[in-house]
Amino acid sequence: MGEKTALDLAEYFESIEKLKQASLEKLDSIPDVGGVMVKSIFEWFHAKENLRIVDDLLKQVKIENYKLKTKNYKLAGATFVVTGSLDSMSREEAHEKIRELGGETSESVSRSTNYLVVGKEPGSKFDKAKELGVKTLTEKQFLTLLSFPT
Repeated sequence: MGEKTALDLAEYFESIEKLKQASLEKLDSIPDVGGVMVKSIFEWFHAKENLRIVDDLLKQVKIENYKLKTKNYKLAGATFVVTGSLDSMSREEAHEKIRELGGETSESVSRSTNYLVVGKEPGSKFDKAKELGVKTLTEKQFLTLLSFPT
């Protein structure tokens, strides 16, 4: 499962306990999670060995209930890819800021990518974005976009 699906599950269920108890029907009602993934998640959480692993993990760490802290949706409908290293934040922090503003993140550039945030030493994603005509943003432009009011 990818990052987006994991976040969708966390947002929908808000706790690992609720996810563990989810029925096939409940899992199937989550937007953007397909049937094969639904079946796989359901089967994973119903295998005794996997539940033992989760229980052992929960004895070692505290997982807080998850709720996306979206303040506004000014990036709604936009998909971002971050490449290279950023000076002001890690890639994960950049992804979190994008999601907090309603945007989507991806690890690969495609025709559905709206913006490529370009850090130092961007690599092949930059070339792919140019080839596909994807709008690129410098780190400074990205930070301006994040702070620009809706």
